[in-house]
Amino acid sequence: MNTKKLFEDLMGHPLIGARPGLILEMFRTRGVDREYLGRAAKVLLLAVANAPFAIWEARRYGRQIREHRLPGSPIFILGHWRSGTTHLHNLMSQDPNFGVLTYLHAYFQNCALLDLGIHRSLLRLALPRTRPMDAVLLAADLPAEEEFAIACVDDVGIINGLWFPRALLNYLKETVLFTGLDGSPDQAARQRWQSAYSRVITKASIASGGNRILLLKNPANTGRVSTLLAMYPDARFIYIHRNPYVVFPSTVRLYETLMSGRRFQRISTEDIEEIVLTLYHRIIERYEAERSRIPAGNLVELCFEDLEQEPLAVMESIYRSLELKGFEQVRPRFEAYLGTVRMYRKNTYRIDKDLIRRIDARWDPVMQRWKYAPVAEGSAR
Repeated sequence: MNTKKLFEDLMGHPLIGARPGLILEMFRTRGVDREYLGRAAKVLLLAVANAPFAIWEARRYGRQIREHRLPGSPIFILGHWRSGTTHLHNLMSQDPNFGVLTYLHAYFQNCALLDLGIHRSLLRLALPRTRPMDAVLLAADLPAEEEFAIACVDDVGIINGLWFPRALLNYLKETVLFTGLDGSPDQAARQRWQSAYSRVITKASIASGGNRILLLKNPANTGRVSTLLAMYPDARFIYIHRNPYVVFPSTVRLYETLMSGRRFQRISTEDIEEIVLTLYHRIIERYEAERSRIPAGNLVELCFEDLEQEPLAVMESIYRSLELKGFEQVRPRFEAYLGTVRMYRKNTYRIDKDLIRRIDARWDPVMQRWKYAPVAEGSAR
C-alpha cells in the first residue's frame, strides 16, 4: 500500500473542510457504494475533527463577514476545464492589485479566516507538490478555483459530482444551469447557490485585505454568466477557449485523476467520456446564449494558443480592453512568472478516428464558432 498516496487522498479530499451535517446529507441523497463506505467514514471523521474550527471562525469573524462589502465587482476568468484557465489565472494574479481565493480557502473554507498553522501544515502534507494531471504547482497561498470552496459551504458545487459521479449531470442542472431535472428554471436552486457563492467571495475579499478587486477563475462559472451579472452588474469577464480535440481527452484525464481515491461511487471510463461530452456542450451552449448580456467593454475572448505563443501581447490586450491600469508596472512580474514555467511540458494525447467522430458530432458549433480545423489521427497537446 502506498501510504503517502492514501494520506494525500484522504487529507486532500476537498470535503474534509465541509460541515459534517452537509456531508451526511450528501451521503444520504447522492448515495455511497459499499466498497467506498470506509473512505466515506474517514472523510466524515476528518470533517468532524475540523468542525470546532468552523465554529470558532463563525464567532470571531461572523459580524465582519456579514458587514463586509466588496470594493468593486470581480473579474471572472471563464472557459471550460483544461482550456488554459489556470495558466491565465496564475499569470494575471502576479499583479498585486488583484485579490484571489487560495487553496487554503478552497479546502478549509469554513475556517480559513483563522489562518491557522495546523491547516497550512495539513495542506503541505496532503497536497502533492504539483497537480497530478498536469504538473502545475500547488500550495496553500496559490490561486485556486472557488468551486471547491462553494462545495464546503453547501451542496451547490458541481465539483461534488466528481465524488458522486453518477449524479454529475444532475449537479450540472442543479448548480450551473439552475434547472430542475425536467429542464424548467429552478429559482430556488439559483438563490441557494448565490447565497453560498456570496459568502465564499466575501471571505476571499476579507482575506485579500478587503480593498482589492478579486480575480476569480472557475470553469463552472462559464455557464453562470447571467447569474453572476445579477449579483455583480459591473463584473468583467475573460473567456478563454482551446482546441476541443485537446480539451476532451485532457478533461477525461482530469476527471479520472480527481476521482481516483476520492469518489464514493463506481463509474466507468466510458461513462466519464459521455459526461465530458455532455458537460462541454451544455456549458458552452449556455455561455454562448448569455454572453450578449455582458455590458460592452466588459468581455474579452481569447484563444489559449495565442496566450501560449504571445503571452505578454495577450496580457497587454486584456488590460487595454478591460481598462485595467498598471500593465507596464506589473509587466516585469509577468515576465518573471513566465520564466518559471518556460520549461513546462504539456501532456500529449492520442486522437483516433472514433474520438474525432464523437467530438465532431457533439461539439461542431464550437469548432465552427472559433474556426478550429478538423484533425487527422495522431497526437495533440
